[in-house]
Amino acid sequence: MSTYIKIGDMAQLNGISIQTLRYYEMKGLLEPAFKDPLTGYRYYHIEQSVRLDHIQFLKTLQYTLTEIHTLLQLDCYATFEDSILQKEEELKLESKAIEHRLNLINHLKQANHVYQASKERHGIEIVNFPQRYCYTFNVQQNIYQMEIESYEYHLRLFKKHLQEERYPFLFSCIGSILNKENFVNGIFYSDLMFIIIPERLKTMSNYSLPAGNYAVTYCDAFDKELCTLKTFREKIATLGYQISGDYICEVIYEWSPLADQKRNMFIRLQLPISETG
Repeated sequence: MSTYIKIGDMAQLNGISIQTLRYYEMKGLLEPAFKDPLTGYRYYHIEQSVRLDHIQFLKTLQYTLTEIHTLLQLDCYATFEDSILQKEEELKLESKAIEHRLNLINHLKQANHVYQASKERHGIEIVNFPQRYCYTFNVQQNIYQMEIESYEYHLRLFKKHLQEERYPFLFSCIGSILNKENFVNGIFYSDLMFIIIPERLKTMSNYSLPAGNYAVTYCDAFDKELCTLKTFREKIATLGYQISGDYICEVIYEWSPLADQKRNMFIRLQLPISETG
């Protein structure tokens, strides 16, 4: 006949607390082998440790105690296997979500690096970019005539549209596109917002930024872009660059500190170019 083990010894042997054993009892997962009717003391058999092993194993797979209780009542392996396969799919989705959050962190690190390296630069530099994929959204107003309130309102419309399209990533760093013809002619009219999407989701893209050299400059506020853009256009003409595509206003970095309700942003103005001659 098996020897009874005090609850404290059972807890110590299995690396858990007495409170955990009592909680498992309350949840119907592991009843003591014997309760002294006079003292109320709880005693276990060492063989009951296998139940604790199973509980701890299933908890590692992120089953809840309620789910574990249901599983441990099964006497058919096929049904248990169905549950395991379902949990596998749940963990795969969770893994993708974790990967997505890690990608966002990497994006924030890169954006902060660009911000720290470029916030004091005021001239034009040439940067080579790989092909980038975007999802665009037309608005009903010229972005360059918007006040910040109108701009924020149209961002809400874009965000809602992306939610309806089940866009799976963070709504952040929304840019705008000024077509080449308007840029060349000094017509500052844009009704096209965009968000850059990861290459692995390029099938969602409806616009791409070609790989190649871009003339780049920076500004640090929404209401400074138009003035900076006009100066940027003049310098492009002076330097003799051949414009080869649309002008891109890319928001690199944005923040909303508690001390300021406005959207603070750092903008990279960029234009695909080729040198003349």
